[in-house]
Amino acid sequence: MKYAVIQFINGSYAVKYEGENLDSMKYNYHDWCALLWNDSGAVDGIVKLVDENFDLVDGLSERISHPAKNA
Repeated sequence: MKYAVIQFINGSYAVKYEGENLDSMKYNYHDWCALLWNDSGAVDGIVKLVDENFDLVDGLSERISHPAKNA
């Protein structure tokens, strides 16, 4: 089965990762969410791990919303 990490961030859709290894895709999902939380710019959106039927995988959906950080 194929999987994808998809996002809707700051008004734009994107497929960040695609693959067939579920463990790798879970890692990519968590890693990408962590990077977005640590982004110094304003981030508002959602990231999900879905399968080839666009079904959510293991409930992996994260709402990310934070203002720009003052560096």
